[in-house]
Amino acid sequence: MIAAALRCRHFGVCGGCTLQDLDYSLQLESKKSEFERLLSALGVPLFDFVPAPDPWNYRNKVELSFLPPRLAAGGPPGSLTLGFKEKGKWYRGFDLAECLIFDPFLARLGESVRLWAIHENCAAYDPRRHHGFLRHLAVRKGATIERKGAFLATLVTSSQRELPGQSLIERLSSIKNDLFELSLFHGVNDSWADTAVPQRIETLSGRPYLYEYVLGRPFRYSLGSFFQTNPRAFELLLGEIAAHVGRLGVSCVLDCYCGVGVMAVMLAERCGCPAVGIESVVSSIDDARVNAGNQNGDRLTFVLAQVEDVLSDWLKKPEIRSGAVILDPPRSGLHPKALKALAADPPAHLIYVSCNPKRTVEADLPHLSQSYKITRAQAFDFFPQTRHYEALFFLQRI
Repeated sequence: MIAAALRCRHFGVCGGCTLQDLDYSLQLESKKSEFERLLSALGVPLFDFVPAPDPWNYRNKVELSFLPPRLAAGGPPGSLTLGFKEKGKWYRGFDLAECLIFDPFLARLGESVRLWAIHENCAAYDPRRHHGFLRHLAVRKGATIERKGAFLATLVTSSQRELPGQSLIERLSSIKNDLFELSLFHGVNDSWADTAVPQRIETLSGRPYLYEYVLGRPFRYSLGSFFQTNPRAFELLLGEIAAHVGRLGVSCVLDCYCGVGVMAVMLAERCGCPAVGIESVVSSIDDARVNAGNQNGDRLTFVLAQVEDVLSDWLKKPEIRSGAVILDPPRSGLHPKALKALAADPPAHLIYVSCNPKRTVEADLPHLSQSYKITRAQAFDFFPQTRHYEALFFLQRI
């Protein structure tokens, strides 16, 4: 086994990049072997395992945690920790000096926020006692419509005290430059759940959305909207889907869990077929309609709903039944009602995008195999330096 020279000083303590000590070629071999073992249970060969365009600096989203001094890993007395959790220890963390799978700006931003917090005497939240003020710093990276770099930073706190927001704005203005925009938000989370998802949010400065250029086309996504964390690898997967839909020559595509509409919009534009997107997050649907532009309501339709609640009705439409349905569910996989609908009225073609291949192969695909056969299984390394990867399945009605 070929060991790689360690590039990140936090490796071994951080629970994120668990494969960084392996040469990238061996990371791919390890993931490929795992996926092939999963597929063997279905009797399906692996078509291809596509490497990431760049195994470093690929992520567009990270979430840092604040922790009080006694829960910090080696922090000086009276300090405040802002960084990632220690490997296997949800209640301990370390100050982040670098993150080589995100933008280098993250370390500078995090240190500025940490020093501001110490100066303002803001106490870090203790997840074991459900007490304290500062909880998380969530950072997203994208661009402006003019292709200028842009970041959205959300400081998540409890409601224990008032946020000294103006002093934070002034502190962060010192690290901004002409190469990027930085927008700042304050979110409040008073729940026991140790999550960076706030219950309410306010804008401190800037605009609440970013753009990401996918295959040369801009797509807007807002603060609360999902976007693939590795846009360059996502382009490779999207290209495979577009080529497949083009070969099929279908008259309509139904994009389930469509997010901000990237796949639906790209397929409508590149393959010339109408597309319908279904999504349950309001901000994502709003973004999708913006991204559709003047095609919205013409060749593109976006529906705000839970997929499992409306899929059965859509599958009864002749253009959908003879077309292709894209499934890109969360890690939990397809809802039982969605599986039942796909079995009752199977469309001609399914395209399943999975961020949790193990669950997909062991739970969803066996159900679908009663009505469909898998014609291709492919994987894409969306998450270099980690054990995770994305899978793509093409299925055809039996």
